[in-house]
Amino acid sequence: MMRLLLTSVFPLLVTPIHAIAGKSYTTWDCCKPACGGSSSSGAYNKQTMIANDIIIYTPGGGVGPVFDGCRLQYGKSWGRTIGGVSSKNECANLPQNLQAGCYWRWNWARGDVNGWALDHKQIACPVELENKSGCSVP
Repeated sequence: MMRLLLTSVFPLLVTPIHAIAGKSYTTWDCCKPACGGSSSSGAYNKQTMIANDIIIYTPGGGVGPVFDGCRLQYGKSWGRTIGGVSSKNECANLPQNLQAGCYWRWNWARGDVNGWALDHKQIACPVELENKSGCSVP
């Protein structure tokens, strides 16, 4: 099942210290999460990237340089193309169904989803990620 990333793959707080999120990665193991510290993330998008670069998908995090799907889906865009909204207050400009993912960025990730020092290891895919993405690997 194919889902639009904008509305189906965004961060989810599991506990106050553990979150799961969708991300870009250089392998196509769609639901093989990488665990780094206290977060797990499923790989949903294969693209050419810098070694060990991970893009955390968050509503309001920018539409990226290529497709601009948010504007196409909702008729407008929020924030910068790369980087998205500039403050927690701007999350209120997003549709109601996307605001929680935007607030995650500012509340749990302290506003910065770039430059994290990560220690990757594969773990079993959390059911929460499979349910959100519609993707699983047999």
